[in-house]
Amino acid sequence: MEEKRRYRRLNRSFITKFRLSADNNASSSVNLPAKWDIVTIRNISGSGMAFIYHKPFVEGVLLEFEITVASLHRLVKCLGVVCRVDSLNEAKPGSKIIPLYGIAVHYTEITREEQEAIDRVVEAFING
Repeated sequence: MEEKRRYRRLNRSFITKFRLSADNNASSSVNLPAKWDIVTIRNISGSGMAFIYHKPFVEGVLLEFEITVASLHRLVKCLGVVCRVDSLNEAKPGSKIIPLYGIAVHYTEITREEQEAIDRVVEAFING
């Protein structure tokens, strides 16, 4: 069986800041933060990431990220497009349950150096 991923994925939590990219049109960005918001990454690779958020996104929305990975000793800045949105729970109106969504993002603008740095960190954690 042929491996379809170019980069291996690390299921480990990292903190990232994100905001809506200025390149989005207004209709695709309803209820999304124009200012920086902080989320915990569920998994990350050299080609993208996934995180949980309390609001749904529209697929195709462009987000700006600043990823903090301590072992890189720097901030990784990139743009990514939302490629999948999964509802993680059933929050009914009037319920105390907060709706949660799994958001998958594919990097669209990232330097080769930063992409390779993320990949080195992923490989280091996986290989121990």
